[in-house]
Amino acid sequence: MVGSPTMTIPEVVCDHASIARELPYLRRFARALANDASKADDLVHDCVVKALENMEKFQPGTNLRAWLFTILRNCFISDIRRSKRHVGAADSPRWARGGIAPPNQESALLLHRLQGELGNLPDDQRMVLALVVLEGMSYEQTAKTLEVPIGTVRSRLSRARHALRIAMDGGPSSDDGTDLPASSAHHHVLAHAA
Repeated sequence: MVGSPTMTIPEVVCDHASIARELPYLRRFARALANDASKADDLVHDCVVKALENMEKFQPGTNLRAWLFTILRNCFISDIRRSKRHVGAADSPRWARGGIAPPNQESALLLHRLQGELGNLPDDQRMVLALVVLEGMSYEQTAKTLEVPIGTVRSRLSRARHALRIAMDGGPSSDDGTDLPASSAHHHVLAHAA
């Protein structure tokens, strides 16, 4: 139509300002992976340095956050390989500390147990759980971020949920193949990972 204004959609670019806007999300994801605030800060720093060094590799118009999460995940994996040890279960991921359970003694104890069990999950399962539950990513976005098939995302998420249910409920699924009901303290994580 002649004379009508055309609507332009701003193209996502990778620059200092765009990366700075993603820092809170990077920190949250790093803390979920590392179980330690200082290790998480180091991961975010390494991620930002690599992103700035490789800005020309970012494809404008694509998902910057997913690209940064991929870099962060790769930094995390490199750190694990470099240190030859896995993240300890003694530390709790920061994202599991707030807002899951109401402040009462029973729920606080269950939440503490849940934090420990989250730390016991294998890294690949904890990554998927963090991206789907914490970041609210779809299975498709998570698969692209982690560079794995969508079936792998579903499988890892299912195994993480199953492991948490076993750990928190004290046993596996019921005999008829259906999952046992989740207790209130960990229901949030398990329900949102569905």
